[in-house]
Amino acid sequence: MAAKKETEVKADVNDVKSNDKEPVTASVSDPVTPSSTDVKVKIKLFKDNDKYKDDVVVGVNGKLYQIKRGVEVEVPLCVAEIINNSIRQDEETARKIAEAVEKYKRKSEKI
Repeated sequence: MAAKKETEVKADVNDVKSNDKEPVTASVSDPVTPSSTDVKVKIKLFKDNDKYKDDVVVGVNGKLYQIKRGVEVEVPLCVAEIINNSIRQDEETARKIAEAVEKYKRKSEKI
């Protein structure tokens, strides 16, 4: 069931073929493909009794999603992508910190 999107198109006065010289307005119907908020996926966030015990809040285009940890929940695909991107960024940050620490240790040993 695809919804139709109405797009307003205005023509230039010079393009109008009539004598009234007014802009012409027409509607064009475009099929709308399902967005990432329409597609749902199941996720389960890690939970412990320390740092990872609170719910996770994700905001997408002004809409907030509160996701409970330790329970499998169904969320829009865009929310799952945001969480996955955040996890990847955290891993990359940890890797860069480890590299910087190792470089500092090697530099300290030379002195």
